[in-house]
Amino acid sequence: MSDVYAFDTNALVFYGFGRRNKLGRRALEVLDRFRAGQASVVVPSIALVELWYLVRGGRFQVETSLRRWWNQVAGTGLLSVDLTAEDVMTAASLDWDHRDPFDRLIVATALRYGCTLITADEAITSWGGVDVVW
Repeated sequence: MSDVYAFDTNALVFYGFGRRNKLGRRALEVLDRFRAGQASVVVPSIALVELWYLVRGGRFQVETSLRRWWNQVAGTGLLSVDLTAEDVMTAASLDWDHRDPFDRLIVATALRYGCTLITADEAITSWGGVDVVW
């Protein structure tokens, strides 16, 4: 059975826009295992919502459309996982003084799947409520 990891938005951006040099050593090891079929990587759908906001705000540009970009990235074997009502309830009840709803929902999704979150986000890594790798 393979290990399951989840992308935070920052990791998704670095992976999806070909910026491997921005990923941490341990994150790169996970991606090597992913490419070898020894690990799975999921993308919480809320991370795609956050990325959409970043693209709309001009922070990142996609060559054609967000849909085409996602289809290309998902074609590498990433799996999108839907946000559930339970994720929202978990995010709302986390014992964590952090107001970013995207981070809270991404963490809740990772907790639901019992997976390690691939992130460099200091707010998440310093909290300690979810396993992280970078």
